[in-house]
Amino acid sequence: MPLQVSREELADSISDLVACHPGTAFIAIDGLGASGKTYLTQWLVSKLDAVRVCSDDFSRPGAPQWEWERFREQVLAPLSRGEAARYQRYDWEADRLAAWHQIESSGVVIAEGVSISRVELGDPWDVKVWVECPYEIRLARGIARDGEDIWTTGANEWMPEEDAYVVAQRPQERADYIVLGY
Repeated sequence: MPLQVSREELADSISDLVACHPGTAFIAIDGLGASGKTYLTQWLVSKLDAVRVCSDDFSRPGAPQWEWERFREQVLAPLSRGEAARYQRYDWEADRLAAWHQIESSGVVIAEGVSISRVELGDPWDVKVWVECPYEIRLARGIARDGEDIWTTGANEWMPEEDAYVVAQRPQERADYIVLGY
């Protein structure tokens, strides 16, 4: 059963883990769209001197969900072997793969995004976090951030995919911690 914690308690738990953990500590921050995943991740990155990887960097227009196979091959596999990871970010404006990013194989790597803790990736995570947030707050945030047109499309296209993921894989139940995103 996941433990509900504040972001400060989560940071303390991750710090305790890192103190006795050799190599790379893998943290997954999962949750639905506009739940507060990015905000929490950015706060943790600054607090823990961590590296952030976002599933959006592995997404493409018109592709269902995101390229989790490429994420596994370019990020998780090399870091798990103690090697540096290199991945190519998808540039939404240019509609192509763009800049390469490198992650060294030590410290804290926080991967965040909708379905980042999906079962198809196995369980490489030292800590799995689910960010919980009510639909109404997520919708208001999404519209404020991205505009009403995008969220109208999202309600018909990607939000049903998110809901199907939650029903099928129950990530909130597999999480170690739940953090409220509101």
